[in-house]
Amino acid sequence: MSYDMENCIDDFMRDFGGADAKAGFIKKTVKRLKMLRKRHRIADRMEELKALALQANERRMRYNIDISSLI
Repeated sequence: MSYDMENCIDDFMRDFGGADAKAGFIKKTVKRLKMLRKRHRIADRMEELKALALQANERRMRYNIDISSLI
């Protein structure tokens, strides 16, 4: 799960890099629309990861898995 979270953050950082200062109005608008789609996709992925983390926590609480009980 932590690898999935790290990959999601890496995708976010890669996709939202620097902007082209010399781009025209049309190119900027198209780029903004593409970014909106990417942001939506990443937000959906983050919601999925959050749900997985909550499920894992519920399982941990249900089965009483603690470090002290394993030692």
